[in-house]
Amino acid sequence: TIDNKINNNETLTQMSSRYEITLSDFSMKNIDGELIKLSGKIIQNFMRDKTTGIIKAQFDVDNMENKWIDQEDNGRNILTNYHLVEISTESSISTLASGTLQGDENGQKYSVKFDSKVEYPRSSTFSPTIADINIEDFNNLKNAITIKNTIGGKASINAFANGTSVSGYPTTVDWDYFE
Repeated sequence: TIDNKINNNETLTQMSSRYEITLSDFSMKNIDGELIKLSGKIIQNFMRDKTTGIIKAQFDVDNMENKWIDQEDNGRNILTNYHLVEISTESSISTLASGTLQGDENGQKYSVKFDSKVEYPRSSTFSPTIADINIEDFNNLKNAITIKNTIGGKASINAFANGTSVSGYPTTVDWDYFE
């Protein structure tokens, strides 16, 4: 089932909308046979300042479960304490995200916490002006991946296992590597 609540508000200086979407054993079957089941609640807030034109979108998920099964794979993800804020101005788009993801894919279990701050100029380039992305093993904080912005449109990736740099890291790639 899907339950949806919408609340719109408008003043002389601001427009806002709040959406609450609750999914209870919501199932989707893709054309390739993959079955996806979702359960949880998403709260979305959108605000637009009429004076400055700044748009702010915020997404919050306390607990969302995603199960999938197809011909080759099956798994389950649980997203908790997820918070995403996107602010769009005339010159840039910035995003802040954080949360915890626990998963089990074909019997391989993982649990990570993540946070990021990324800012892009309003142009056709995928290269951010600011990037700080951190992913840590929830059970061992010495296992981590960091992605940071470098000069010249590149991303620096570091990977650590038990606090020691993983062979082949750090490495530098073009940002379009992540597209």
